Amino acid sequence: MPAGGPKFWRPMHRFILETSPGIEAELESLGLSISDGGPGYVSFEVDDTSELWSTVREWVDQHRDLVRLEEALDGEPLPWLCSCVTSYESAGHVISGMGGFLDFAFAVSADLGVPLSIAVPLSSARLGRKRKLVGSASLMKIAQDILEEGGWSTLMVYDDDDQSTEMIIPFWHQLNDTVFDEAITRFGLQPSFAIRLAWPGPRLDEVADRMASSTASLTEAVGAVYGFVGQENSPYAETRYEMFDQRDHSPTSHLEEVDRVARGSFWCNLLTDKHIETLGGVDRICREAPCAIIEENTRTGPVTTQVRLQVTERFSETTWEMLDELAEYLDPLLP
Repeated sequence: MPAGGPKFWRPMHRFILETSPGIEAELESLGLSISDGGPGYVSFEVDDTSELWSTVREWVDQHRDLVRLEEALDGEPLPWLCSCVTSYESAGHVISGMGGFLDFAFAVSADLGVPLSIAVPLSSARLGRKRKLVGSASLMKIAQDILEEGGWSTLMVYDDDDQSTEMIIPFWHQLNDTVFDEAITRFGLQPSFAIRLAWPGPRLDEVADRMASSTASLTEAVGAVYGFVGQENSPYAETRYEMFDQRDHSPTSHLEEVDRVARGSFWCNLLTDKHIETLGGVDRICREAPCAIIEENTRTGPVTTQVRLQVTERFSETTWEMLDELAEYLDPLLP
């Protein structure tokens, strides 16, 4: 990690919720300092690096019907639970291999009440026509149409409410005629899916588990060289580490070599051959990685091995200190 630099963004959260003597007593029993939140409401603030955070988070999720406002202070947005895989395969291959992951994304979004329903293609110069989605099959058809049309760099997919669920499917390969091989600079395709953390509520761990399993399957299905699932500031191209903590401070310069470079420290990290070699092999990783789950999976193709490093079994139990510890372990892989 770069000396003296910020590590991960850790916001202070403020909550305003309906009050009653019983609710106030419960909050005080958690060790929180409460204040007036307006007529009929009480408020409190808590830092998500605090020892109280996981307990408070669980309590809030159990009392979601009482919560009027949840916000991160200083104008920062609430983080997202994001998944992303990075592949050097052609856009056509990646799109055709995403079927199972698309089914997962549509199912979990619908379960949360914020279904993916809008798709719009983007380029550096223009915004395409918005198209209504009726499911993962219709998105696949739009993606295939974009491949045939050419000229689009990204397909944005989101819910029609307040964009609490988002998917991004990039098409950068078709904007460049270069053959992407070991001898030429490459820029990885990065299909991603994200859910605003305010939405999963008490189902957070279930959603995270489903996302981790589906992302691991997608990584193998499309021949991706890297993947992650974790808490991020946004569902867009740059991770928190790439924005703030890189040694060279150039957010995307390393994507051409992400088959050997990690994009940060996450709750779930999907590493492949070159990452594994740098860390000393699978057996050494199993002995030394500060993770509750370490799973090896044999793959066919240019990449032969995939290792899933998951910091904790339950996403909600992950602390920033755990992610910092993992970042120190992954230091040989970080840009």
